[in-house]
Amino acid sequence: MPNPHDQNKTILLVYDNPEHCELLEHQFRKMSFDVHTCRSLQTALMMIDACRKLGTSYQWLIVNHSLKDISGHEFIELQDRQRRDQFDIIYFHRSIHHDNLARLSGVGSHIIPLSDRISFSAFTEAIGKIIKRRQQLEELAREPAAFHRQPKILLVEDNDIGRLMARTLLENIGLEVTEVVNGKDALDQISQADYDLVLTDILMPVMNGLDMIRSVRSSGHYDLPIIVMSANAETSWAESFSAGANGYLVKPFDSTKLHQELQKWIVLPRQNDMNVDIPGTGTSLFDLTALQEFVDIQTGISMAGGKRDNYRNMLQQYVASFSGIIDELQRFIATGDLSQAVHAAHTLRGVAGGLGACRIQDLAGQLERELATSGTASYLADLGQEHQKLVRAIRSLPDPELRARESGPAGQLPDLVALLVNLREQVEEHRAKAVTAAADRLKSRRWPESVSSQVDRLLKELEVFQYDTASRLIAEILERHSHES
Repeated sequence: MPNPHDQNKTILLVYDNPEHCELLEHQFRKMSFDVHTCRSLQTALMMIDACRKLGTSYQWLIVNHSLKDISGHEFIELQDRQRRDQFDIIYFHRSIHHDNLARLSGVGSHIIPLSDRISFSAFTEAIGKIIKRRQQLEELAREPAAFHRQPKILLVEDNDIGRLMARTLLENIGLEVTEVVNGKDALDQISQADYDLVLTDILMPVMNGLDMIRSVRSSGHYDLPIIVMSANAETSWAESFSAGANGYLVKPFDSTKLHQELQKWIVLPRQNDMNVDIPGTGTSLFDLTALQEFVDIQTGISMAGGKRDNYRNMLQQYVASFSGIIDELQRFIATGDLSQAVHAAHTLRGVAGGLGACRIQDLAGQLERELATSGTASYLADLGQEHQKLVRAIRSLPDPELRARESGPAGQLPDLVALLVNLREQVEEHRAKAVTAAADRLKSRRWPESVSSQVDRLLKELEVFQYDTASRLIAEILERHSHES
């Protein structure tokens, strides 16, 4: 059967509100689409089958998720038709629960919230962006070179663990990643360089993600795809689209969910090294068995892009950044600063989910909701106990890097100076992948005692992406030891 995207542009609008249906139909005709309408999913299935018998197909289905028959067997049949005929679906809704995001947002499917926060014109504009981008990607896909180009991604995330997880997943797909820690830094980067897509958190210091998106759109970057990632979909999903976001990822997400969302907006490299650890290599699973009571180890490794060493780094960063989180929560609650307490619980929930610490994720979510709705904190004690158990278990893990350095080849000062000269340039340009590779080379050597403590400090700063501090440390080491080399 011919590819439906080579057919005449035809939309099937499935909506049971006659007045709104007429308005949408008018908007789509202005976009040069032929429009058919119906009021139920059952009728839509019949129309899809009728088109197939005629040797044609719809290019897009626009489906109201509030339809009475959306949750029954008709929905399963719709997904079967979508796989068979390769049409795209845009679901829209007023009351869809965020837990349904994963069920609806697979390959070829988009979801747009329709709420009081979003005007009708913004809603139709969002649909127009999705359709326009799909057409652009189809044109790009006809160019063979497009699949061998490395798209540039701007990652905006203030949380060290979240940034490590997202960067690992992005680089596994074959993307070039630039990292910043707040919306203001993101605006500076966008003004200085061209990016194919922005992946951003919402709650950040200096400038949050929503204000950053509004500034990007008001500055004229209308076609730059922006995907929001947040653990708080129930309150921020609609607001993100209203600000001008194109897509939404619920934290924690794995490589499959990320890949599905990205391919809606950019041409992903066709050939890329997923760089996933093979069982029996890298950090052994035996080293992590002390954690199995507190975390789902396989889920955590999956969230780290399949890289066990990265997962271990995430665990260690959890201890470094969050060991005092319960004390912070108690202090915020005691002083009546509930907004900060909610933020802290929200951050802990997302990080715990990324580690596979499901119990902590659930308790932190319960506490977040409780603080936001009633100002009480009955879940704090249980959360504190689970958190401390996990911290103690992580601290008890053996240190494979120390063993590797002790058994690795000796490094001389001239080698170190040469490594650091290149590393300084990579750090200053925030070339995360190159920095990680250089850090691995530093870890693999036994450096002279006169410099080993400084190298250890440098490695710790690189692990948590403190590039400014790392740059200063590199300069200090070079200044002190260059003449010795």
